[in-house]
Amino acid sequence: IKDEPVAFATLREAPRRIGNMSSYLVAEAAACLPMAAPYSPTYLREMQTYARRRAKEGLLFPINAKQTTLLRETLSAGFRIVNTRVRMVIGEPIGSPDDVLMVTLAL
Repeated sequence: IKDEPVAFATLREAPRRIGNMSSYLVAEAAACLPMAAPYSPTYLREMQTYARRRAKEGLLFPINAKQTTLLRETLSAGFRIVNTRVRMVIGEPIGSPDDVLMVTLAL
């Protein structure tokens, strides 16, 4: 995988609302190609290290609960669940949640 882009992350340092404090770096969007899946724990550690270098307590990583592989791997990497949110719809699901190992959007 040398010299090939295989993952990205967009990290937010500032709070969403003026006047609020943000003690965590938030992963607004992140993706990892399936061929790089074995390296995902390394990517998570690197983002956590970067957060601490920015004087943050750590990394906040929102995950869709339907992404069971990503949820399991993130928990295995030492992350813990601090908040949950459920959204419900009527209709057929679009795509498979585990098609790509690491995809998340903070809404």
